[in-house]
Amino acid sequence: MDKYETDRRTEYELLELLNGRINFITDDDEDMIEIFYDDGMLIDVGKPCMCDEYYITVVASDDEEGWKTPAAEIAVKHKNELCAEIQNVIYKFRGEIKMNISFEPIKYDKMYEQKLIEFLEECLPESGRALDINGRHSCYKDIENSFKAFWCMFDGERMIGVAAVKELSESNCELKSLYLLEKYHGKGYGKRLLDAGVGYAREHGYEKMYLDSLSTSTRAIALYRKNGFVDVEKYNQSERSDVFMVLALKQ
Repeated sequence: MDKYETDRRTEYELLELLNGRINFITDDDEDMIEIFYDDGMLIDVGKPCMCDEYYITVVASDDEEGWKTPAAEIAVKHKNELCAEIQNVIYKFRGEIKMNISFEPIKYDKMYEQKLIEFLEECLPESGRALDINGRHSCYKDIENSFKAFWCMFDGERMIGVAAVKELSESNCELKSLYLLEKYHGKGYGKRLLDAGVGYAREHGYEKMYLDSLSTSTRAIALYRKNGFVDVEKYNQSERSDVFMVLALKQ
């Protein structure tokens, strides 16, 4: 293995830590590494030939205008600084750039933690619940280990809804935490969050999706029934829920 191949493998291993989809592009003048993210962000890492520096560029997806570059290039001299510098760039520009993601479910990112807590503090009381972040709701402080998948929905910078999937067994999963601020009911946004969860479950080979709810959550229950969920016997140890439903994912 020559030095070029060794360097390329090292770059790949480093950039894999950023949890994006990586694509290498090589031409006569420059090596380019593209890192794609599900929320529409693209990071370009360029290394001109005969140059030891890497150049990082943030690119945001905009459906109306196509690809646009909202930031100047950032030079990084050392390979071992790449991950840290790119991570800093991602956090900075996800917070500052308004991408066309309003009212669409996007995957949870740790940077949304405070917004999530603020959302739950506002949303849960609307259905007679109270946030107990250090007790029975402590899972929201550890999204990565508590759920298989978790989505957020925004109106601009304001979080307005969430939904999640939790694994029950190799063949069964559970729809969790489908919450939407009352102001946004009746606009189809709850259906988008539900579709994200059901779609994920189907894609990952689950056979059934369960959920529990409160009988007072009439809008949510109507949404579940309309999308194929049916009543089932109690399947968990919930002391608060009084409605239990299941959706057959494989017809």
